[in-house]
Amino acid sequence: MDLSVAVTVLSAVWALSSLSATVATAAYRAQLRPLRPIPAPGRVAVILPVRSPAPQLTAALNALQAQNWPNLRLLVVLESEADPAFAVVRAAASADPRVVPVLAGESSACGQKVHNLLAGLGHLDQDVDIVVFVDADAIPPPDFLRILLRPILVGRTRVSSGYRVLVPEPGPLGALLAAIADHAVATFPRLPSRMILWGGAIGLRRDAAEGLDLSRTWKGALSDDLTLTRRARLAGERMHGVHAALVPTPVCLLRSAEAFRFGVRQLRLLRLHLPLEWGMVGLVSLLPAIAAATVATGHPAALAACLLAFTCLQLRLSLRQRIFSQVLPLAATVPVARAVRLARLLFPLAHLMRLACWLASGFGRRIAWAGIDYEVAGINCVRILARRPPRER
Repeated sequence: MDLSVAVTVLSAVWALSSLSATVATAAYRAQLRPLRPIPAPGRVAVILPVRSPAPQLTAALNALQAQNWPNLRLLVVLESEADPAFAVVRAAASADPRVVPVLAGESSACGQKVHNLLAGLGHLDQDVDIVVFVDADAIPPPDFLRILLRPILVGRTRVSSGYRVLVPEPGPLGALLAAIADHAVATFPRLPSRMILWGGAIGLRRDAAEGLDLSRTWKGALSDDLTLTRRARLAGERMHGVHAALVPTPVCLLRSAEAFRFGVRQLRLLRLHLPLEWGMVGLVSLLPAIAAATVATGHPAALAACLLAFTCLQLRLSLRQRIFSQVLPLAATVPVARAVRLARLLFPLAHLMRLACWLASGFGRRIAWAGIDYEVAGINCVRILARRPPRER
């Protein structure tokens, strides 16, 4: 193919992808709705798996206890009393009877988080209507449960999920770049046909949880959300992505190397569980990088595409800022707004980091997660290679 033709084609693809991403972000914002009254809330059990270090645990517990939901039980599942987090959980339980510590023991043939979740499911009361899975590093706002569970209560779905918004604090560049890259995912519309559940905010109607047979679904699994996504798709379960259920998740402790390892871990898990989606992430990451390189040729089409891509990026960031301002609590909007402002200059660097993470995730089956090293031989076949005891941070 002639170089000029190749540059023109790449430029056209770049321009089209930039426009498509901008339209998608605008559609995400358009689908946000004011919080409306919900039907009579049912009895909800929130399962929170924990393994130290969990620096945001106290804040996460406080946020869950402050939920605007009358019938709530919080099952906090730990490996053992030797976990330093147990003292925090015990103190919370002594002050609030809704908080129930659950000891799961060590996992032997699955991920510790999955093992903890299964232990929590074993402690459900008979009158629980809905089960919610959350993460210990997320700080949900008071109306989080009402937003996440409304589609279930109105009968639109039996499975709903939100997503995180990484909240970087001033300092580490890695936290900032990780947040900028992930914000693009957070504000992309959740299509039911290609829905991917996020383990930090999943709501399941009780009958859906029983129908999906989670003890079998998660047998030998490492990833809770990706394995559950596969099972729900195979079962024909319609999953609903709740655009307003964006949960602030602080990432103040990430340095550049930690941010890179975090990105590689997330994408490697995606490759091992949902390879098609992993390939789509690679395509989205590779095409702009390759097309941007054509600008050096000075070809008019490449220059025009570059200008259009830059303009679309600025528009997307403005839309993203409006989404976050509308959805996030005030305490999270300031650092997130700072990240969006810096993204206007640093987005190419964040994009390159995401591309590097994707390339690195294409190799290997080893995953380091919460102090445990795993090898993923298959979706339901994980081997524990090394285990470090829970420790204080």
